[in-house]
Amino acid sequence: MTHRYPLHALATAAGVALATIAMPALAADVTITPPAGGGVVVNGPVTMPGVPGSAQQTANVVCMAAGGALGPCPSTYGATGPTGAIGATGATGPTGATGATGVTGPTGATGATGVTGPTGAGATGATGPTGATGAMGATGPTGTAGATGATGFIGATGSQGLTGPQGIPGPQGVQGPTGAQGIPGLAGATGTTGATGATGATGATGSAGFSVAIAGGGTGSQSRDATTRYYKLQGTSASTTTSTNNQNTIGVAGVLSNFTATTSSNLPGGTSSATVTVRNNNTDTSITCTIGAGADSCTAAGSVSFVAGDKINVSVSYGGSGGGGGTSRTFSWTGYYGNVPALPTIIN
Repeated sequence: MTHRYPLHALATAAGVALATIAMPALAADVTITPPAGGGVVVNGPVTMPGVPGSAQQTANVVCMAAGGALGPCPSTYGATGPTGAIGATGATGPTGATGATGVTGPTGATGATGVTGPTGAGATGATGPTGATGAMGATGPTGTAGATGATGFIGATGSQGLTGPQGIPGPQGVQGPTGAQGIPGLAGATGTTGATGATGATGATGSAGFSVAIAGGGTGSQSRDATTRYYKLQGTSASTTTSTNNQNTIGVAGVLSNFTATTSSNLPGGTSSATVTVRNNNTDTSITCTIGAGADSCTAAGSVSFVAGDKINVSVSYGGSGGGGGTSRTFSWTGYYGNVPALPTIIN
């Protein structure tokens, strides 16, 4: 059952309540409690001056029904949705009044001159009266020079002037290149042969020079084993494998030449060979020759000089293989030693 209250009484009550709320000095709330099952109906405008200035509420919002009843808003009432699509453009409104004329803009650039039109076909008009004489024009440019006139007659020669002072000598010029050599002159005539000069004095007689034969060799045979053995140059001696043994000492300077080596019999065939060399102070000299397979001698070319005190001997290198038969041989040699007074003083 709905309770209805007289308008004046309810208005009075609401006015008292709202007046109470609007007065900040009175902090107590006004509570209207209807009977059980009843309600409060306000017939007429309701004004709440404090609502516009209050904070916005997003929860427990109260909605009003068409009949004026208040109650919680439906749950479907949420926050404001997104802005809808823009509606169609409305009809064009009426044209506004014409605005005032704007300021005149600057004059545009002059356009290109148009093509000259064709000459008209009308008759030539009568000649007009002669105009007044115009002002004198500016002087024109100078004309080109005329041709040069003919040369006049040459005047008489004047008297010679005084000789001026001599100028300072200029620097000496660079010397020119040497000229080409002239052609040789003809050979002069051969002079007469001069008189033969006097015979000079005879020089002192020199010491007599001569060559002395030397001979040497081994006292026993040498095996074909490629071992080098050493012997004296002058005289016979037993072989040795020490190069400093069996040496002769030169007493007087001289030259050894015509060196020939021989064997007791021809060397065996195959690859047999024997090299015989004269040595000086434990060094081989150029006096050397080789006896080949099947041969029994050889001769050395050239000569070698020696001085007093030199130690000389002969080496024999005998080797090879093949040929069959006995292979041992005895070696000997001969030669000449020149420009010595006597053989006993040459070799000791």
